[in-house]
Formats: sequence, C-alpha cells, structure tokens
Amino acid sequence: DNPLTASGFAAARARATLALGGFDTAESRAALQRLTGDADLALEARAALYRLTRARVHLLAIERAPAAQRRRAGWLLANYVERAGTPEATAAAARAREAERRASGTAATATPR
Repeated sequence: DNPLTASGFAAARARATLALGGFDTAESRAALQRLTGDADLALEARAALYRLTRARVHLLAIERAPAAQRRRAGWLLANYVERAGTPEATAAAARAREAERRASGTAATATPR
C-alpha cells in the first residue's frame, strides 16, 4: 500500500502524482485536478491537492475512500497528508493509524479489573 516502496508502472504513476504536490503552480494544480477523475490515481491526486490547497474537500474524499482502497488511503493520510501540518490533517492521520491498528488486531485493549 506504500507507493514509495512499491515497484512497477502503477506505483511510479502514484509517486509522480504525489510529487506534483511539491509544485504549487497552476499547471500542477490543473494536472492534479484532472487526475482526481482517474480511478487509479484519485487518492494520490487528492492528497497532493490537499497539501497544496488545504481544501477540506480533498481530505474528506480520502477519508471516505471505498473499502478496497482504505489501506492505501490510510497510508496517504498517515504518511503524506499529515505533513500539511493542519489540525485536520493531524487528526485524520491519527484516525487512519487507529483504523490500521484495529484492522491488524493490535489495538490496545482495556485491562480487566
């Protein structure tokens, strides 16, 4: 689920899409906006757009990813979007990490009394 360590064409496209988030230009914003319509790259495009614009609509779209994309969305929230440094990005990253812990069965449990 980590596009930075995956190999192949799809992973390279995902990395390139995330890299566009480092260029705050009209061209990169336009390219990212177009990529939000690409089923394979929409999450990465929205993550990059959130980091550029801080527009909550992109953050919400990532958090509401379809079940089949939840792990990838969680990785993006916890490792890429959080770097935006906004309170809502930090909170979304924490929720993503907690969801991953629950999914993996490592969530903290209450100690019996």
